[in-house]
Amino acid sequence: MSGTEKVLLDRMATGRVRAEVLAIGAGGFVGGTLTFGATGKERSLAFCNPNGEDVNGDGRLDLVCHFTTGDTGLKRGDRQAALRGRTVQDGLIEGSAEVLIVN
Repeated sequence: MSGTEKVLLDRMATGRVRAEVLAIGAGGFVGGTLTFGATGKERSLAFCNPNGEDVNGDGRLDLVCHFTTGDTGLKRGDRQAALRGRTVQDGLIEGSAEVLIVN
């Protein structure tokens, strides 16, 4: 979800979809507040990488989380997925990405 490329999501897969929040390290969000899916309110969080990861090569840690595909509420025909959460400074994280749903 960090770039402009479309996220390919297989609804029938039992795996997870990865989402990235740039420039917010793993300790920068309130645990349990991250939601991801069709509306951004789906409680599909599986886990976040505890140490963060420099996804875009800018030298800053980014938040990398994985969400359970079957819990996202995404269905064939959906064109966008949304991510929401709260930072430790009580700020709101909101983002969306274009998705292509298969199966």
